[in-house]
Amino acid sequence: MASQEILRLGSQLITKDLGLAPSELDDTSNLSELEAKLTKVVQYLLDRDFQRLVNAMYRIDLSESQFKEILATAEPELVASSLAKAILNRELEKAELRRKYS
Repeated sequence: MASQEILRLGSQLITKDLGLAPSELDDTSNLSELEAKLTKVVQYLLDRDFQRLVNAMYRIDLSESQFKEILATAEPELVASSLAKAILNRELEKAELRRKYS
């Protein structure tokens, strides 16, 4: 499980990379809560601003093939959740690396 510091750094990276207001993810205290909030954001972007989501995938450094695979293979009602998990995993990985090498 991610430490609180890694969770906080990951939340900050997600906020920056998706262009969210800091208050949207600030009060998350655990991984499942962050994932639930991120799923809602991703669902909104899928429904209303797909280009912004695509641009964010490049900033997040989620591979194009992984992004396309999720869009193509996930059940329609699970696309947002699957993307949120992939985003969260990548951002937490980046947060861990930044903490480790800073």
